[in-house]
Amino acid sequence: FEQGTRNLIPHLSRMLSTDALLPPPAAFFSEKHYFPAPSPLQLVKQTSSSQERISINGLQKNVHVVVKNAAFMVQISLTNTLFEGHMLDLNNFTFDAMLLYDAEGEKYVDYVKVKPVECKPTVNDAGNQVSFELRIKVLTSQHENSFFRVKIFVLDPTTGHPFHPALAVMSEPVKVISKPEQLKKKPPSTKKRNINEVLVETITRIEEQQKEHQKMIETLLVSSETKSITTAGAKTVQDDGTDFESCFKRFFKMFYSLAVEEKPIKIRKLLRNCSQRDTDRVSELLDLFMTEGLQRGLPSSVSPCEGHQHKTSLCDCNTCPYQRELQKIDEFYKNFLLLPDSN
Repeated sequence: FEQGTRNLIPHLSRMLSTDALLPPPAAFFSEKHYFPAPSPLQLVKQTSSSQERISINGLQKNVHVVVKNAAFMVQISLTNTLFEGHMLDLNNFTFDAMLLYDAEGEKYVDYVKVKPVECKPTVNDAGNQVSFELRIKVLTSQHENSFFRVKIFVLDPTTGHPFHPALAVMSEPVKVISKPEQLKKKPPSTKKRNINEVLVETITRIEEQQKEHQKMIETLLVSSETKSITTAGAKTVQDDGTDFESCFKRFFKMFYSLAVEEKPIKIRKLLRNCSQRDTDRVSELLDLFMTEGLQRGLPSSVSPCEGHQHKTSLCDCNTCPYQRELQKIDEFYKNFLLLPDSN
């Protein structure tokens, strides 16, 4: 007991004489009663030659692609300078990096003499941000095409041990290639896809095909409707232009729908607005009507005069029915063809 007390006194004196947060003993990290505190460090930036979008177990993730032994940068910063009652200044610590596999749990990449990752930190003057120049010395292809992560530790400068389990940051997944030329070539993944990835890809392809088919159907429908409208319009014009009987019947129907006193007024107005050519055509039409069967015979109740009974060329009787009928025909032509005075 006395020997243990003498060994503990120097540690107590040092703790009481400084405000700096001292590293706990190594056994502290393995105690069952220890519960890690939230890390005050966060990953701010990570550079790489390029990035790839990878689907693993149905989950999408970004993978940084770097060249073996080529430098890339990782930047971390403090989210809170107060940690467990003490002020943190990153200028008072040292740092180290370890290479892990991008998998569940923390499985470190084994090595014999040369560490698989090299780390050069640079702390800013405020002591709340660190930039790391990292170089990875192993290839993804040498480790069954596994991706990596870099875990950065904050060390106690006195002992060289991790200062606190919470003072550590993990990088994003990294793929290491041997030559920059491989960045232009993206060989197909040799990893075996699970059923979820296959289903997601299949459903996406089916949805794209459905969208294409829908666009084609809409295009065909629009084309068909346009063609139908054009055909119907052409047919209507053809029917209206060639169906003489229908047009003639509609003309008579409209004519007989007029009142008796309106008929001569409408005819005069129509002829007044016609050109001389149209008037000649109306005259020609009436001549055809008379020639083809509109000759008006005498009513059966009217008896012919003596001159017509004897088939003489002239008739001098005052009551000749033929003369009365001729006068009616002349009056009809006058009312129909002769334009009234403008006055």
